[in-house]
Amino acid sequence: MKHLLIDFENIQPQNLDKLPTEDTHIWLFLGTQHKSLPISLVASLLPFGERVHLIHLQKSGKNALDFYLSYYLGKIIATDTDAQIGILSRDGGYDILVEHILEKQEAKGVVRLANIDDVQHTKINTKPPTKILEPHPQPENSLKPPQPLAPYFQAALAALRQPNAVRPSRLHNLQQKLCKYILREQLQGKTDEECETTVAQIIHRLKSQNLISVNSQGVVIYHISDDDLLQKIQRYILNIKPKTFTEFQAAVQKRADALSLSSQVDIQAFARHLREQNHIRQKKGKIEYAPFSSL
Repeated sequence: MKHLLIDFENIQPQNLDKLPTEDTHIWLFLGTQHKSLPISLVASLLPFGERVHLIHLQKSGKNALDFYLSYYLGKIIATDTDAQIGILSRDGGYDILVEHILEKQEAKGVVRLANIDDVQHTKINTKPPTKILEPHPQPENSLKPPQPLAPYFQAALAALRQPNAVRPSRLHNLQQKLCKYILREQLQGKTDEECETTVAQIIHRLKSQNLISVNSQGVVIYHISDDDLLQKIQRYILNIKPKTFTEFQAAVQKRADALSLSSQVDIQAFARHLREQNHIRQKKGKIEYAPFSSL
């Protein structure tokens, strides 16, 4: 079953006319300030029937809607093992949750989408290999890469991050470059279908981790600069909150390795940056996170 969770505080689509109604659940999360909905949106929700779920916050609070959405996302995963999930929100804070779900393989697919055009372009029901909610892992009857995806993914990301790299501006060209040039050696001896499957999974992971975004015209936008990746590491650290500096170092290093940043991260300088931004305090090897105790 497909599920689209809409953070209506963050994005207010006027309609969902281009989305498939069959086997798709719509979860609309409304803040306390939302007392009415556009007629065009209500009309486009009607064909979904009982598969429309309205969740209206009863009380306001910082990140309250995020917590509601995360709670219902967990319920979906717990009750629908075949769930293919899209989160419609510009809030990058969901990326940590998306990455965790993918790492744990708790759902067939999950991705955050920054605008309704992305949902409509990828359609939740599009055909392989470009389906944005591609099952993860692949069904048993489909071809799988003979090795874990991580080596391919890290090789692709490292190549795209090279200072002199030519990054294709179109999705089709990016797929071709990954298959025929960047991963040519790693994919040597594989069938065309195996290559396409591997590249599709890499593209999916790049999207789900918000390392690239693709608009409705198939134009690729890259979010892989040093600043982009350091922001991802910062969000990761502030989410998991390692309690000691040793744990902090290990967590930063692990995330940096996964993002091909390991040789460029000065962990001491990174910790200093978080202190200067009043995100953390350090004392005797221990780390405290904002908001800080007054004691």
